[in-house]
Amino acid sequence: AAYNTGDAVAIAATAADSDGTVASVEFFVDGVSIGVDNSAPYEASYTAVAGPHALTAKATDDDAAATTSAAVNVTVTTPNVAPTVAITAPADGSTYVVGNAVAITATAADSDGTVASVEFFVDGISIGVDNAAPYEATYAAVIGAHALTAKATDDDAAVTTSTAVNITVTDPANVNPTVSITSPADGANFASGASVAIAANAADTDGTVASVEFFVDGVSVGLDNSAPYEATYTAVSGPHALTAKATDDDGGQTVSTAVNITVDAANVAPTVSISAPVNGATYTTGAAVAIAASAADTDGTVASVEFFVDGVSIGVD
Repeated sequence: AAYNTGDAVAIAATAADSDGTVASVEFFVDGVSIGVDNSAPYEASYTAVAGPHALTAKATDDDAAATTSAAVNVTVTTPNVAPTVAITAPADGSTYVVGNAVAITATAADSDGTVASVEFFVDGISIGVDNAAPYEATYAAVIGAHALTAKATDDDAAVTTSTAVNITVTDPANVNPTVSITSPADGANFASGASVAIAANAADTDGTVASVEFFVDGVSVGLDNSAPYEATYTAVSGPHALTAKATDDDGGQTVSTAVNITVDAANVAPTVSISAPVNGATYTTGAAVAIAASAADTDGTVASVEFFVDGVSIGVD
């Protein structure tokens, strides 16, 4: 049997005595005792240490006669630790011109062995393998947005893929697209929880619009790849800036002017109760009945309290 370092190895044995009883079964790993069990089922546990090991059990009967079992051999190995890898160049967000030779470099290490290779990818497609440090590859820039990754493989075949580094490749002759938010209007007000429909116009004079991405306070809330360009935002209390980013077929990008909106928290209605007179009070005709009330508003102020007798208003305070 094979185990990993640190595993709890459950060891079990059967023992019998034809002319008496089994007094105990003692368990051994490489001749070292790891426990004694005085009653069936006879069991012990061993915390696995790297290497080959011989397990034995020694049964002792009620007359002190002892027998040692045949050895059971196990192997304990240390699990392989996957390598580490990170792209060191180019920097995330770098921009290149179409046709540029993009030099990609990476660092890789393996804490319990060696790095066998580092393979480089652009948008998931391999562009080269380097078997020795410094790990490098070159990519001939093609128009568009691209994700660069590196995959390190160690001497035990464990693999780790780096975090992606994003670059943009543009055409110097390309004219960037235009984009503007058409709704909501700047200064619009919404209630908390409302569904805010955001729409934008986008155009490209020397090509096509590939996508329009919408942002609220710089956080993306949706991407639309075809006109009409739209997204929806669930309103959260506070002031917010809405923008749209258009990308054309050559990777050119333009961010719209911000549209500012305000979202108000949902209003909580006030509370009110009559504090005088008491319920069931009795008066004589013509008496001046003093009516008092308490009122409060948890998220604002009380503007007025109006008093009614039999549904007819008798005054506002």
